[in-house]
Amino acid sequence: MRDINVKSIDGLRIAARDYGGNGPDVVLLHGATRNLEDWGSVLPHLTNMRIVTMDQRFHGLSDIGPPSTSEDWVRDIEALVDQAELSNPYVVGHSLGGVNALMYGAAHPDCPGVVDIDGYDVRQPELYDELPPDRVKEFLDGFASMSASFVPEDEGDDAWHTQQVAMAEQMDRTWGVEPAVTKKVLDRAFARVSDGRWQRRPPGSFWAPHLADGLSVDALDVLRRTSCRALVVLCTSDAQAFGPPEFFQARKRGVVRHFQTIADGKPNVGIETIDATHGVIHEQPVEVAKLVTSFVSS
Repeated sequence: MRDINVKSIDGLRIAARDYGGNGPDVVLLHGATRNLEDWGSVLPHLTNMRIVTMDQRFHGLSDIGPPSTSEDWVRDIEALVDQAELSNPYVVGHSLGGVNALMYGAAHPDCPGVVDIDGYDVRQPELYDELPPDRVKEFLDGFASMSASFVPEDEGDDAWHTQQVAMAEQMDRTWGVEPAVTKKVLDRAFARVSDGRWQRRPPGSFWAPHLADGLSVDALDVLRRTSCRALVVLCTSDAQAFGPPEFFQARKRGVVRHFQTIADGKPNVGIETIDATHGVIHEQPVEVAKLVTSFVSS
């Protein structure tokens, strides 16, 4: 295992880790507000492949830069592939990382395969199409307003850091994250700045509007444009449902229905459902590893 740094096309330092291994090269992408340590529970169960993980821009030890487009995140993967001398890797991502994996696949028809683990934009009205459009609009407008109002502080003193870590630990316990993984994720998610204070990575004041305005990617449309092999793993459990159950359950059904419709018309696309929440890589790491290993080896 070795930690490496690569330079993005716009000059940002992208932190990565090469775990080595024998077999096809595989890049793992974490979800929003997490970092490369998030794969800690899955990694021990991945076999017969060379694994490389990365902190996506603004996360972990990678640089924080100006607002970016979704294409910039794909270019970061390309920079990793080029500078780490990877051989046409598979790309696997969870949540935001899953969407970026699909984006990479759409841009690289020669890619051997991409895996999107429960990555899509929950704000797409199309996913709620079994409900009346006016009610869906009201719900999504309220969701957007609530999201915009939740902007955590970027920096703080030691007491602030202790409080933020405690809150994050509690959230991770809800998701079933192993304590050892949580510690490693959080050690990478906060950094000392020059005046001795602590900085959140990614910064909260930047991340909320960035997600709202710059990274709203239609994963369904991306999948329709993807010609390389693609696997989409969708989580169907309604445990820890966020928001009114009616909308949450309608979205879960809509997600499976719309992705499956695409797969029915594209032989290069496969769909798997798993009885887990969005925290699936922590709740069922062995099953996730089996799906990835089967996909890479087939």
